Amino acid sequence: LAGSKGRVKTGVRILGPERSKTQVEISRTDGFELDIMPPVRDSGDLAGSPGIVIVGPKGAITLKEGVICAWRHIHMNPEDALHFGVTDKQYVKIKVPGDRELIFDRVLVRVSNQYSLEMHVDIDEANAGFIKNNDLVDLII
Repeated sequence: LAGSKGRVKTGVRILGPERSKTQVEISRTDGFELDIMPPVRDSGDLAGSPGIVIVGPKGAITLKEGVICAWRHIHMNPEDALHFGVTDKQYVKIKVPGDRELIFDRVLVRVSNQYSLEMHVDIDEANAGFIKNNDLVDLII
């Protein structure tokens, strides 16, 4: 990823499935490194967001918009939603136990048959609570 003033971030992950518009999700720290201040938005809400240059082994593309800090959210299938007593687009609180215990407020629930149970936070949020992949958290409605 190439930001303004020649600032570059390498080693980024590319995730699918393919969408109708290219979206780049970065953390606030990434934004400082790239000299880009992305808004915190739900996935897909790209209008008016900053652009960026994506460089790969076969060339580069320039996005006029599409860079956001993704709003923290939980993916779950309908059975999980029923089990937890939540609905699509509902906001919940999540308690992260441990040495840096914290509570995330306004965590968006996203329900689809295509999802499996997983909470998505950016690296800054994960670092704040010492969260690692596959850690368990508590849902507070």
